[in-house]
Amino acid sequence: MKLVEKSSLEFVEDQSLLNDNSRGYRLFEFNPVGTLILKGIKNKKKIDQIVKDICLKFSVNESIVKKDVQKFILELKKEKLVKD
Repeated sequence: MKLVEKSSLEFVEDQSLLNDNSRGYRLFEFNPVGTLILKGIKNKKKIDQIVKDICLKFSVNESIVKKDVQKFILELKKEKLVKD
């Protein structure tokens, strides 16, 4: 999985901005959890490792996080911000 080609990702403290120029100019802002997911995608991590990173940082239940990460990635795919 990777970000679409004509996009740029910037990290500002624990948040991120994704600029998608593939279909005109669209700017997305992400919270700390979304930022960890995007960092994981950018670094070519598998979903299980992204989930573990979030669990470690926020001390949350892995089964809940895994569902939320999968849902978030599905939304990124629907918006055509990431592709397999």
